[in-house]
Amino acid sequence: MADGMHIEVDGSALVKAAAALKASAAPIIQREFKGATIESLAYAQEFLANYPPEPEGSTYTRTTTLGPNWRFMLDKVSANAGEVRGLLFNQVSYAIWVQDEQYQAKVHRGRWPTTQMLKRVPAKKMEGFFRAAVDRAAKALVKLVGVGKP
Repeated sequence: MADGMHIEVDGSALVKAAAALKASAAPIIQREFKGATIESLAYAQEFLANYPPEPEGSTYTRTTTLGPNWRFMLDKVSANAGEVRGLLFNQVSYAIWVQDEQYQAKVHRGRWPTTQMLKRVPAKKMEGFFRAAVDRAAKALVKLVGVGKP
């Protein structure tokens, strides 16, 4: 009777396949997350660009300058391992007094959407963009490796 058993398996092919998959997966994941970031920025842009109803009895004529000046630059959107970045900005000089909770003028409080609201109000919608990106990336990776459903 043998005193033990020794099994040796060469896993180098599996290691090479995993490395190739990792290299192929990164661009797919980056593409999907960059797309979700752009969707989120567009949604946030629309959220902040909406004007509230004018106050009753107001005689002020709106310039409609603030809303259309919410912008993001596609070339500044990035998606890397564990991090996505996008920048939404407004260069109108008085934007901070209208749409920032910390500096918002009293006349605008409770009426205008603020940048801080983005963390509370539409966050679920933006989370949905990223959940959909994860699903699309998973499907693309399954197709890439040719196995069953994710």
